[in-house]
Amino acid sequence: MPQSLVKILIHVVFSTKNRVDMIVPEIESGLFGYIHGIIENNKSKTEFRGLLKKYQVEYDERYVWD
Repeated sequence: MPQSLVKILIHVVFSTKNRVDMIVPEIESGLFGYIHGIIENNKSKTEFRGLLKKYQVEYDERYVWD
């Protein structure tokens, strides 16, 4: 088993050597906008405890976590 872990580590280390950027700037700006939109959308979602309180659902705090 240890041999396979060493092989994985070597693969990860050498897989980044001589890396070439594949995303051109035109695509990159659109990609950043897309990711920013996802983050903003997730911020606007109501958290679980808020939903429970809104719909007056009883819950035990011990079983609800972030």
